[in-house]
Amino acid sequence: MQKYLYSTPIDINKIEVELTNRCNASCPSCSRTDFDGKPIRSLPLNDISLETFKKILPPHWISGREIKLCGVFGDPVMARDIYSITEYIVSNKGRLTINTNGGMRDPQFWAELGFLLSENKETHQVIFSIDGLEDTNSIYRRNVSWTKLMENVHSFIKAGGPAHWDFLVFSHNEHQVEAVRDLSQKLGFRKFTLKKTTRSSDVKKPTAIESALKIAPSEIYDFKNPSLTAQSSDNPVAKKRLFSFFKYQSEKNIECFSRGESSFMKQPDKSVYISANLRVWPCCWFADAEFPQKKEIRELFKKYGSDFNNLAFHSLEDVLMTTWYKKDLVKSWNKNSTCSPICSKNCNKENPLNNEACEDTSFV
Repeated sequence: MQKYLYSTPIDINKIEVELTNRCNASCPSCSRTDFDGKPIRSLPLNDISLETFKKILPPHWISGREIKLCGVFGDPVMARDIYSITEYIVSNKGRLTINTNGGMRDPQFWAELGFLLSENKETHQVIFSIDGLEDTNSIYRRNVSWTKLMENVHSFIKAGGPAHWDFLVFSHNEHQVEAVRDLSQKLGFRKFTLKKTTRSSDVKKPTAIESALKIAPSEIYDFKNPSLTAQSSDNPVAKKRLFSFFKYQSEKNIECFSRGESSFMKQPDKSVYISANLRVWPCCWFADAEFPQKKEIRELFKKYGSDFNNLAFHSLEDVLMTTWYKKDLVKSWNKNSTCSPICSKNCNKENPLNNEACEDTSFV
């Protein structure tokens, strides 16, 4: 097994950036939502400005790569400089993807964004996460106004914007799949993706808000990640195995998402993730473990320094050449005692827990 996470830093063809950890929604299973359905009170709010974005990702890191604006804790369209950052990426020949719930800002903003991205619809896309119709979308996408969302979608598509509809299938919206697919085509979306979500499943105890809203995976097998089929078993051993997933897996058998090795990936992208507080992580799951800070993150900072992956003090090239990225992370997969639970839980070759299987419908 190679020691380096990537062949070279230049081997990376996709960079995910969390421009902000602010969000207009309060999705029950989101990392920024507390057990009672409110935002985590102690979450420090950060935005990446245009000036900072240019500093951490100069043109040579943009050109020819997919720059995906997304987030573990926030929605990128909530970022103050989202439009100017989008202009910067497009002007430097980056391939832009934006993930959003679409329920913020006004139709004029979305029209301007749509026009900006209209010149190259094969290169750019905005992925709208919409989980149902007017009566069901807000069950999971709490605080997202359907009227405002549809106004924004209409404005973006009318201006020529390349739109992609992502649908997380739960028990409360599984009956609307075909109706939503038809609506997405009628509205002018270029693509519709059905996500067989692992959220709110038996792999973890539901929070109070998830239980109150009855958020649960679809019971239709085709809409579920095959790795979770054991959750329907009455066998208590199978249940226990799911609740302590990484303890029952062979940690030597890692298919790293960041190296494009996941069996659920249709495109073998080699990627890196930059959080809203400028931390460089291999993937969003490491960023998720940063707040509240889990034991494995505390151990990393203790061993390599609290700022070893902080772009406020280092360039992206320098971070990717640190000992952890060059050798120690991949080496840690060889032993059960050293493999991070983040890796063994999410990217285990036999049962990748958090990778969401998808079913795509293209309308172009």
